[in-house]
Amino acid sequence: MLGPVELQLFPSCYDCIAWSEDGEIAVAAGEYVHIITPKHTTEKREGSGSGSQATGKDWNVTRIRTNVFTNKEWPIIHPQKRENFSIGPEQSLSTIVGLAWSPPGLAKYRRCLLAVLTSSLLLSFYDVGPQGRWTRAAIVNNYLRSYFKPSVDDKELRLRKCNIRAFTWCPPLKVPTADQHPTSYTVPPSESRWGMHILAVTNDDNDVILLQARRSTDPTSVSPYSFEVLSVIALDAHVGSYENAQPGSIFSSALSTRSRASSMSPGPWMYHPSGNSTGVCSAIGNLAITWGTKLKVVRHVIKLVSDDEQPNDVVGYKALCESEEISSVYGGLLNNYQLTGPLHWFYTDGSSEIGLAVASFAGMVVLRLQESDRLPQTPWKKQLDNVREQFDIARDLGGYTIARIWGLASYNGLVVAAITVHPGDTVEYRTSAEERTTLIFSHANAEPTESQDLLFLEPLPNLSPDTLRKQREAVLGYILFAGWGDDNRLCLSRKLLYAAACCAIVDSQNDKILSQARKALEWLADVTGIDLADEIAKCSAPGSTIDAKSAEQLDGSGQQVFEQCGICDAGISWYSAVEAQCASGHLLVRCGVTFLAIQEPGLSKFCSRCGTEYLSEDLVHNELEQTCRMLSDVFDTCIYCSGKFQA
Repeated sequence: MLGPVELQLFPSCYDCIAWSEDGEIAVAAGEYVHIITPKHTTEKREGSGSGSQATGKDWNVTRIRTNVFTNKEWPIIHPQKRENFSIGPEQSLSTIVGLAWSPPGLAKYRRCLLAVLTSSLLLSFYDVGPQGRWTRAAIVNNYLRSYFKPSVDDKELRLRKCNIRAFTWCPPLKVPTADQHPTSYTVPPSESRWGMHILAVTNDDNDVILLQARRSTDPTSVSPYSFEVLSVIALDAHVGSYENAQPGSIFSSALSTRSRASSMSPGPWMYHPSGNSTGVCSAIGNLAITWGTKLKVVRHVIKLVSDDEQPNDVVGYKALCESEEISSVYGGLLNNYQLTGPLHWFYTDGSSEIGLAVASFAGMVVLRLQESDRLPQTPWKKQLDNVREQFDIARDLGGYTIARIWGLASYNGLVVAAITVHPGDTVEYRTSAEERTTLIFSHANAEPTESQDLLFLEPLPNLSPDTLRKQREAVLGYILFAGWGDDNRLCLSRKLLYAAACCAIVDSQNDKILSQARKALEWLADVTGIDLADEIAKCSAPGSTIDAKSAEQLDGSGQQVFEQCGICDAGISWYSAVEAQCASGHLLVRCGVTFLAIQEPGLSKFCSRCGTEYLSEDLVHNELEQTCRMLSDVFDTCIYCSGKFQA
């Protein structure tokens, strides 16, 4: 069982912890975000890498400072009128007031992106850069400023519309695809595999804004991320948020004008087929918002249509959104409650039952479509009691100890809770050296077994040779059936096509793939004039090897097709799908997707789970660059273990 992890920090906000689907835990602590990642087996044996501090035997911790901005990122704001200016955000230290991981697929190598909201009302994106350093990749406020500038002339009002009070990531909006034949060797588009990434924010003018976030695939782009505003809807400020105040009084009016959204939570998307030929499908989602002390709900209806105006296949669909406030449906059920904090939708995939947990004064209210039973005891309560008891005994408090829960997050059937403990019978005096936050882990329903913990902390076991061969055949089938020909949509590199055909001869046992490899070799021989009779003949004898080419064969047109050792200029033979050797004996590793020999250091990316080496599309700068980018968009995770890549 995973033991508690003690961190020398103190949370700076409620809901201070977030757990990504890549297994990374983020904890908000004042000016810093602490990223906690599990160690792999080699790290446990050799120690943590540079820039990390060991936390116990299972975790690495990296600290990111999030309150340092340039003048361009956070322009100087001069005093404004009372309606548009607050000395709190403008003069704050930019401490963290909210953070959340995006669904997987948005960041580089299809990883999760970290969004951080600071008390300066700036929402920033953080991504892993070179050498594993976390850097700020984008500021959402800048895109809102560009969006509102043409339509809002008043600079003070535009300032309010660009300040972000709360945000949340919506579930990925995935484009449905028809069932494909297992031997079709086609890959669904990224909108179906990862979905569209939707971000919901509220500003200082009580607008609910829905944005679609994309990562730019153009290496020359100024910003690695771009945004498109899907809808803007203003919350009804006339529906009172502080109904205990005297209606119509000056105090009530002042409270209504100063009410802001404090937290947001998105519900699941409910998909419906499109009613006409132009649309793909439509989806309906509800967004719950804590506004003042009341609940507001906004319904979004998104229609997905094919985007034929795009010049490439990176963006194949366009989202059209209509939004409306439906607070009277759900918010009316909570008129007698004073909401005080976060709220969260809960549901399971495939179930029609959806619920909403709402934090109220000294309790929690649960709304469900069906009548619910009493909530069960939390599985991590026993560990919380142990931490509280140790604190009580160490300070001789006689049982007067209070534990506070600052946030919960879940991943892969595990739940982590961030807690702090305090004396309950005296005023607490605490210095920075005494700040402690404990992370306690448990299973979502029951206590995890030891094997479940090891499965989370260690990479997947080695796959069988037959399984590895079938995974390679899936890539070979995609390249050989869709990657060549004058009228083909991919038009991959001829050197890559030859490598795929040779890999099929050496490694594949699939007759359909071998037959297509023969056709590809015949096409190459026809368009280049190179003699490939030996390779064509070996397509009928799977498991054969292909000798290295001579110096005469490597000259002229052969340079477009054959591989040549970068050390001695000798030809490279084909005898394995995972390694290569030139005629002079230099041993090289083959890329996991292109099957080309990796001949220079610093050109690779690696699977973070199994360590398989691949050519990096960002580091190859020759005729293979476009080909590597096209394949990386399709095979964006490890073909063997589905692990995420790292530089």
